[in-house]
Amino acid sequence: VTTGTVAFNGDRSTQVISPVSGPVTRLLVQQGAYVSAGTALATLSSPDFAAAIGTYRNAVATATNLQRIADQDAQLFKTDALSRRDLEQAQTDAASAVADRESALEQVRSLGINPATLDVASATPNITGVIRAPISGSVVERLITPGQLLEAGTTPAFTIADLSTVWVMANVFEADLAAVHKGEHVAVTSPVSTTPFDGVVDYVGALVDPATRATSVRLVVKNRQDLLKRDMYVDVAFQGDHQ
Repeated sequence: VTTGTVAFNGDRSTQVISPVSGPVTRLLVQQGAYVSAGTALATLSSPDFAAAIGTYRNAVATATNLQRIADQDAQLFKTDALSRRDLEQAQTDAASAVADRESALEQVRSLGINPATLDVASATPNITGVIRAPISGSVVERLITPGQLLEAGTTPAFTIADLSTVWVMANVFEADLAAVHKGEHVAVTSPVSTTPFDGVVDYVGALVDPATRATSVRLVVKNRQDLLKRDMYVDVAFQGDHQ
């Protein structure tokens, strides 16, 4: 039996970073809400967002026009009205424009823009940036406020976590370490419930803390009714399945 600390399941949680720069115009979810992957969490007045869409629109128009010219030149070449060199140049220009269009499309996708909505967005005079949920889960932290200026790729906006399981980081001393194995079942107890929580050893650390002479052991624990909270202290009883 040893002690441990509860943490979010790192494989099922993430901090949401703003993909665009600009001030927050609206918060669309409350802390504690459950969201699906792709759900809009907040909107920003973002020149990055508007510039990406503008670049994509221009790239689409250019690619369409140059492809039309290349098709026309192909017909002229068939009737000997155009040289092969001019035809090849037109085809090269069209191919380059298509590559630019695909690059612009990837840019808008990286900002969380759904390409299927670009036609609708193009008709909207005031284009706003959107922060979307990358995974499904509960909004456990909201780190921004309306009007706050966010920096693309830097400012953390939300934390989303699937709370059905949590990690418990337990401390196992050297004398007991040989009896702890990955896959072993554990019972986690806490004052929040009279019934233990079921868990499994997920990882046994490779280092010993020189100050405590203990090794950190990570457990994946079923979080019944979301009773276990981050940073909560718990007791861990190893079952000794492999002893």
